[in-house]
Amino acid sequence: ITPRQVEIDFTLRGDEGGFTVTYSGKPQKMTAKVSGTVNGDVITAEVTYNTDDESAPVNVNADGYTAKATLSGDKANNYYVSGSAGAYVRYAEQDFTIAKAKLTVETYETDGTVVYGDEAVFGYNITGFVKDETESVLEGTIAYTTNYAPGAASDAAGGAYTVSYTEGSFTSGNYEISAAAATSFQVTAREVTLDLG
Repeated sequence: ITPRQVEIDFTLRGDEGGFTVTYSGKPQKMTAKVSGTVNGDVITAEVTYNTDDESAPVNVNADGYTAKATLSGDKANNYYVSGSAGAYVRYAEQDFTIAKAKLTVETYETDGTVVYGDEAVFGYNITGFVKDETESVLEGTIAYTTNYAPGAASDAAGGAYTVSYTEGSFTSGNYEISAAAATSFQVTAREVTLDLG
């Protein structure tokens, strides 16, 4: 009597297509279902991962993973997934990906205007963090790209000077970090006092 071949179908919770989900800060789980059994046999597929490690979270960080589903049940030896006589395989594997989530860095001049000759003071906001994460999970420090330097000519109409986030100054294994559109600010004339003596 030879074993009967069955199929194992994998499902990734929240699959966005192609066995891919976006990083959420939570473990991502694969389920597997066995089809093709007979006689009412109850055969399940126990799923393990290439990252199973009691000392680390399973399938949390953005990366590529492999799920392995192995036939289980009292009559599991009566079934196989692939292979042939003498080399029956009673498991199947499926790769899946946790893709990076997206962060956007918006920058601005804190006052919106700079007096001619003064240093500009820049600030920033980051949006897109998941699961209450904050900037503390990022590596690096903010860097700004601007066409302003102290002594730049005043700009009565506004719009001549801009600031934006310098991409690459923050890095993360779980986030893809990009710059929002550059923000403009104005340089105003400096008031002086004339001493007519």
